[in-house]
Amino acid sequence: MADLVPVTGLSPSLTSQTVGDKRPFDKISATKISDGAGNEANTAALIASMTGPRTPTAHKTSHATGGADALAAADIGAAAATHASTHAASGGDPITLPSASNTAAGIIRIATTTEAEAGTATGVAVTPAQLRGHIATFSATITGDGTTTDWPVNHNLNAASLVWTVIDVSTGGAVVMAARKASANQLVLSTSTAIASGKQYLVSIVGF
Repeated sequence: MADLVPVTGLSPSLTSQTVGDKRPFDKISATKISDGAGNEANTAALIASMTGPRTPTAHKTSHATGGADALAAADIGAAAATHASTHAASGGDPITLPSASNTAAGIIRIATTTEAEAGTATGVAVTPAQLRGHIATFSATITGDGTTTDWPVNHNLNAASLVWTVIDVSTGGAVVMAARKASANQLVLSTSTAIASGKQYLVSIVGF
């Protein structure tokens, strides 16, 4: 036989309710319900607490930072947030990495533009952009006029050293021409005989 829960304040025809009874409480006319141990609850408040609207709260919200039951790093086996700071330069156990060299791996600083152009520092690295900026290039086409044998090429590379090539535009073949460096910004090409009128040569120069 199922246990009975004494109920007070009911009409004479309803003095107890069987545990597990599925009848809704809003059908009971009593004003109070007792558990038999002297504890009473207001029927209206009890019904409202069971039938009123609820706003669900995501379970994980309670465990988030600031939640009612927030988890700490130690709760999930994570390292304390301050662990990394002990290995910083100002920490109690700083990590020191070796400097790189041509025989050992390590850390290395990027060269400044001045260092890249000077070309004397040995403990720094040069980026492709710096290399590109340091190795300047120039190209131009010269067109024969039938009389000129000296062809000044104003490249404006401001370079101490130059490498150049001369290509016959019509054939794509290399042309050997005498040359002299007139200044850091000018190269003079020379031919023993005048270049035929309309004949074109492509001059390409790289400065260092």
